[in-house]
Amino acid sequence: MFDGIKKWFGQLSEPVQKEKAVLQKFSAKYQDCDKVRLHLIFYGKVQGVGFRYRSTMLANELGLTGWVKNLEDGTVEMQVQGSTRVIDKLVEGLSDNQFIKIDRIDDQKIGINNSERKFETAN
Repeated sequence: MFDGIKKWFGQLSEPVQKEKAVLQKFSAKYQDCDKVRLHLIFYGKVQGVGFRYRSTMLANELGLTGWVKNLEDGTVEMQVQGSTRVIDKLVEGLSDNQFIKIDRIDDQKIGINNSERKFETAN
């Protein structure tokens, strides 16, 4: 059975392999911290595919705070706060969708916002 799984992964399309590499790079960048706030810009097929809705639902389920919004250039901007391990789960959950295709994530660590209580879609 394991050989079948390895064979299947070897046959992933180039876009899927690229998305997997983007997520692995993102995961490896941040060591597990108790609490961080990240400013993220998502590139790829991220607008018109339920990205903001899925982000909001997953982030609130995971206990993260912050916001997400579409930008005019077709990217999606997000500020998300929580442990890096949980933020990583959010990004993995976003990519585990047949409509969303993340090509690249620009990220920057920013200051914590202690007054935030939930994750929401910004206007």
